[in-house]
Amino acid sequence: DTKNKNGKNVVSGIYFYLIKDGTGKVLKKSKFAIIR
Repeated sequence: DTKNKNGKNVVSGIYFYLIKDGTGKVLKKSKFAIIR
C-alpha cells in the first residue's frame, strides 16, 4: 500500500527489503522503486 507505519505515503525513492524465515535466515533480498 506504500504507506509507512504512521499511515502516511512514503516518498519517491529506491527501497531495499529482506524476507527472513523464523530462524533469521534471509530467503530473499531485493529492491523496488516508488515514483510519485
